[in-house]
Formats: sequence, C-alpha cells, structure tokens
Amino acid sequence: MVVGNFYKFLQIHAGNFNSASLLEVVKTIWDYWVLWSVYYSANLILGFMDALL
Repeated sequence: MVVGNFYKFLQIHAGNFNSASLLEVVKTIWDYWVLWSVYYSANLILGFMDALL
C-alpha cells in the first residue's frame, strides 16, 4: 500500500525531474519513510503493551 503511494507520488512528479529536484524527492521520500517507520513502530509497541496490561 505504502509502495503504491510512493509509486503514484513518483508518477505525479515525474515531469519535474532534473538532478536537483530528483535529490529533493529522494530526500522527501526518505524523511517520510523514516517518520512513517517510527510512527508504525511506536503504535506496534504501544499495542503490544496494551495487550499485556
């Protein structure tokens, strides 16, 4: 699902690519991926703790 969203994002921005904007897009995707991973991990841990308590 997330991969599909990234693919759509890349398709939408494909017309704007030069080396500078490509770098920006990669950076944006990386930042988004890191944030999403942290958020997902936190939810997983909190859910696990809820199940234990």
